[in-house]
Amino acid sequence: MPNGTIEIKDRDDRGLPAVELGDILPLLRDRGRNLTWAILDLYAVGNTHRLGRTMREIGDEVGRSPHGLRLNWDELEEFSKSVFQIMNAVIVGCREAGQLPRRDEVTERRDDCEIVIEAIDASRWRLSATDDSMMDRFQHVFRDWNMLDRTPE
Repeated sequence: MPNGTIEIKDRDDRGLPAVELGDILPLLRDRGRNLTWAILDLYAVGNTHRLGRTMREIGDEVGRSPHGLRLNWDELEEFSKSVFQIMNAVIVGCREAGQLPRRDEVTERRDDCEIVIEAIDASRWRLSATDDSMMDRFQHVFRDWNMLDRTPE
C-alpha cells in the first residue's frame, strides 16, 4: 500500500516542464528492477522503434488489454528513452503480475502497487510509493513538489 503521493511540478530556467519519465526511473531502480510493470494509460509522443513497435502500436496495446502493456524493468527504461513527451500516463509496479490492477480498476486497486507513476499532463507528475525512503528521495531530488492526501483527483 503506497504510503504517500508526491506531486512534482519542476520547471527549468525558461519555465518549461523539467521532469520526464527518464528523470524518475533512476530514483526507483533499486526497487523497480524486482517489480512487474504495466502501463495502464498512455498519451505520448516518441520514437519507439527500439522496442519493435510504433508509439501508436504501444498506445493501441495499452488500450486494448485489460491490464495495459506489461513490461519488465529494462523495457520500461528503454520506453523512457524513446518518448519525447508524455502528456498522460499511469504506470504501475507491483511485486507480482497477479497484483497488477485492471485498467478500469486502477483507482480502487492502486494500494496493491508498490509504485505508481502518473503523468497528469506534460508538466505535472504524481509518484506514490510504499517505501518511505523513496518518498524522501523524491523530496530531495525535485524542487517544486507537494505531498497530497490519498484521495485521487
